[in-house]
Amino acid sequence: MAFKGIETLMAGTLAKMEREGIQTEIVESKNTSGGYLAIFHFETSEYNSQIQIEVSRRNGENRSGTAVLVQSDLVVPYTLIHLRQEILVAEKIQACLTRGKARDFYDLYFILRSRLAFKEAFVRDKQLKTKILKVVKSQKLDFKRELKLFLPVSQHMVIKGFPDTLVAEIERNLA
Repeated sequence: MAFKGIETLMAGTLAKMEREGIQTEIVESKNTSGGYLAIFHFETSEYNSQIQIEVSRRNGENRSGTAVLVQSDLVVPYTLIHLRQEILVAEKIQACLTRGKARDFYDLYFILRSRLAFKEAFVRDKQLKTKILKVVKSQKLDFKRELKLFLPVSQHMVIKGFPDTLVAEIERNLA
């Protein structure tokens, strides 16, 4: 789907939300080098929230996704279509090694803790574990500063000693 199609789809969804009494605001909506990024702000008399949507079209591939039903006490159930776990994990590992942001490594930590389908990526590249550990141990990333910006306060305990925690999780899962 082209940028214009994605943007039209998003605008239509926001219009439907407005009809339901939810105030919406487009904070950001733009074409990116890898696809599309949008940040929307929502407000009702009881809730104030923001959603970030990232659509990846790297390598020009049109990948089919996996559909899951998301249920919550806050909103009506909805269907979320996401990349297959193997692809999602492979892309996150690639982000760790190329972009190398602290949040990419937190995502990797979450993937390892959640037991998502990560071992396939490490079977294909026997040096992957070594490459990731080298970046984590290089101490070039300020995990504490960056992660504090992105994580809710309830997750701040994980930040303390995060590099050691991540290394232990990698060693435990990829022995």
